Amino acid sequence: MSNTEAHSKTHRGDGKETTKVYSFVRHRPGPYDPQALDVTVRDGKPAAIRLKKRSIRVSGIANTWRIDEEWWRKPISRLYFLLALENGMRLTVFLDLEQGGWYRQNWIGH
Repeated sequence: MSNTEAHSKTHRGDGKETTKVYSFVRHRPGPYDPQALDVTVRDGKPAAIRLKKRSIRVSGIANTWRIDEEWWRKPISRLYFLLALENGMRLTVFLDLEQGGWYRQNWIGH
């Protein structure tokens, strides 16, 4: 059985067994899809993030930008931060201004 199929066996009144196959598509986040992230905020800016059950302080913010687009479909409004973390890692995060919540934006090379 693949991860897009489910099988169900039933017994008919005549004692014969039938098998039904139900197909479905399971969405798995891709490596570049945003991932929900716990962020500690001070003065409206990220001060620390939680990665792999560990809190890491933000040592600096290298850049910020805002994206507001796709008003003709589902609106997207995000405030992005390119963070320098105390462990030397650089990470792009955003605050979803429409739905709320912080996310890690995965890019090639991050």
